[in-house]
Amino acid sequence: MSVKRVARRAYATAKTYRSAVAPSRKPLVTVYGNCQAAAMSSMLRSSPAFTDEFNVVWLPGAHELVRSDLPALRRILARTSVFITQNIRDNYRSMPIGTSQLRSFLPRSARTLTYPVMYYKGLHPYLVYVHATGDLGTPAPRTEGYHDLRFISAAGHGMDAVDAAAWMQEFGGAHDWIRETATASLTELRKREESLDVHVSGSIEVAAERAFWTVNHPSNAILATAIEAVHAALGVDVRPSDVQRELLSYTVVPVSNHVRRALGAPDSATSEWVVNYETVPEHELLSAHLEYYRSRPEVLKHALTEHSEVLAASGLFSVVQAKTVP
Repeated sequence: MSVKRVARRAYATAKTYRSAVAPSRKPLVTVYGNCQAAAMSSMLRSSPAFTDEFNVVWLPGAHELVRSDLPALRRILARTSVFITQNIRDNYRSMPIGTSQLRSFLPRSARTLTYPVMYYKGLHPYLVYVHATGDLGTPAPRTEGYHDLRFISAAGHGMDAVDAAAWMQEFGGAHDWIRETATASLTELRKREESLDVHVSGSIEVAAERAFWTVNHPSNAILATAIEAVHAALGVDVRPSDVQRELLSYTVVPVSNHVRRALGAPDSATSEWVVNYETVPEHELLSAHLEYYRSRPEVLKHALTEHSEVLAASGLFSVVQAKTVP
C-alpha cells in the first residue's frame, strides 16, 4: 500500500498531495476520524495562518481503512507532531485502528487534540441506521446508510407509494417528542465533549436549521467552531476561512416543516433531498425505499424491531401496529 493512498484527501489537488507526502520542515498534523475528518482537514488547509506553520495530512477514515493500509499509516504517524482525532474504539472493525492504538505509533513529543464525533438528531429525528446486516448498517436505496422512520412506518403499514406520499403530507409529528429529541441529542453531545479538547455543541443552537445536513454531516458553521478551537489550542491566529462551499453537503436531508415548527424555525418551501449532489424529490426516495422493504421483508422486520421505542414515542407506532410484517 502506497503512502499516496494513505495520504489522500477527499478534496485533494496535485499541490495538496505533494505537500502531504513530500519532506517538509513544517511540523506534520494528521487528522483522523470518520467522514468529518476530511472536512476538518480541508478547512485547516484553507487557513493560511495554519498552513504557514503546519503541514496537514488527512488520514483515511476509520470506516475506510483496510489492513494493507496499516504499514503506511504507521509511517505517517511516526512523523506526526500533532494528531487531531475523534475517539475511535480499540479494534474497530477488528483492526488495531482505535485512537489509543494509533497513538502508540506517535513520537513521544507529539501532541494529541481530540474532537467529538459530531452527531445531532435535533433537525432530523426520523433519520436512523438499520443494522440488519452488520455493525456498519444496512444500506438503503440511494441514501446509502440512511433510513427514514416515516418510510419504515409506511412500509410496515403496507402502503403503496401514492398512499404513503399523501400520508406524509398530512403527518404532523409529535412536537413534544421532537423538542425532547433535540434537547437529548444536544445534551448527549455536550456529555461526549466533556473530556475532549474541542467543543462544538455551543454553536448548534446558533446555526439553528443550518447546523447539520444529516445527523452526522455538520455544516461549515459547526466545523468552523472546531477549527477555531484547534487554532487556539496550537496558538495560531484564527482568520476567515477560504472555504466557499459546504464541505459535507453532498447529502442533505430536508428538515420537515412540522419539525421546523416544533423547534420554532420558519417553514421551508421544499422537501427535496440532495443525494450525491443531485436534487431528488422526496417522493422518489420514498417509492424506492418502499420497494426495497417489499423485496427485503427481513430488513423491514429488523428495522421495526430495532426502532420500536422511537416509533412509538414519535407518534408513528399507530401506523406500524396496523400490519404484521412476516
